[in-house]
Amino acid sequence: MANECIPLYRPGADITAVAGGAITGKTFVKVSAGLNPGNAVTGTSSTLVTVVTNTAAGKAFGVATYDAASGARLPIICGPGQVVPVTSGAAVAAGAEVESDASGRAITLAAGKPLGMALSASTGAGQDLFVRLY
Repeated sequence: MANECIPLYRPGADITAVAGGAITGKTFVKVSAGLNPGNAVTGTSSTLVTVVTNTAAGKAFGVATYDAASGARLPIICGPGQVVPVTSGAAVAAGAEVESDASGRAITLAAGKPLGMALSASTGAGQDLFVRLY
């Protein structure tokens, strides 16, 4: 697997999702299509949530575990207390709350949704940053 996200601590379980577009590992993702419990008339159902790269300042579902092409299944690390590496979008200080940039990377919280707390520091974009997810 390319660009794999390996958690430092993992108290819960991952949730399998379907990529709704190209996904980069170690970035925040959001739900783009929910579960469909099924329709007895049409026979349609979906037991997996569909995810796409998170938007700038948006609420995230979790962190992609690795790079995935559109339509591929991939585990999403989510839930409070998870400590995982997330790719930084800029310099971030240890102890700072983080939000998502337009590429799903972690940046210092400004006016977006707080997604976690940086437990390490980054000096610029493209670096692994350990984040404790909220």
